Amino acid sequence: NGANAPTWVTPSFVDLTSTQTIGGAKTFTGTTTFSAPVTISSTNVLTAGGTTFPTATGTTGQVLTLSAAGAATWSNTSSITGGSVSGIPRYTSATAIAPGSITDDGSAIGFSNKTIAGGSAAVNNLSVVAGTTTYSLQQSDNGKIIYCANTGAATITIPSGLIAGFNCMIVQMAAGTVTIAQGSGTTVYNRANYNKSGGQYAVVTIVSPASNVFVTGGDMQ
Repeated sequence: NGANAPTWVTPSFVDLTSTQTIGGAKTFTGTTTFSAPVTISSTNVLTAGGTTFPTATGTTGQVLTLSAAGAATWSNTSSITGGSVSGIPRYTSATAIAPGSITDDGSAIGFSNKTIAGGSAAVNNLSVVAGTTTYSLQQSDNGKIIYCANTGAATITIPSGLIAGFNCMIVQMAAGTVTIAQGSGTTVYNRANYNKSGGQYAVVTIVSPASNVFVTGGDMQ
């Protein structure tokens, strides 16, 4: 008692080992380690590194999305759609998905007018041209074997518009000789100026080193 008697003040501290209600703003200037789960309830928010995180619990399938102001909110995701039954969709913008030109039917992957970079693809598809006398190559014949089983002569025309790098093989499986014809707008070269398959079981290769330019080779006459 007396004028000089000390005044007792309850210290303000955080005791993490027991249940405690803490009021007022608290600033931790050192490293703080929590060895047990930390639950933030009510309408309070958690801010870390400039990002404000929600305290509400998200639902199944939701993801956190960040706004320009740095506020993270729970958002519903949407399924990827586009393409076709066997087509692989491709992103054309941040929100749109359009059909791609790569297909996968479960047994083979197809590429339509596309260049494969940094890899290789084994192509063993078979394009049959049997019993016809004329045929014009198509882009879908790229990398394929054109199987000619004609008993009479046949003509295969190389049209313009096939992409540079186009290549295929032609096999004369029967007696009918296969003539390789130059289509409008294309140029076809052969080292010996041959333009026909050499005979039954002859193999002819066609390669496009540049747009609308083709070189033939193999068993020819």
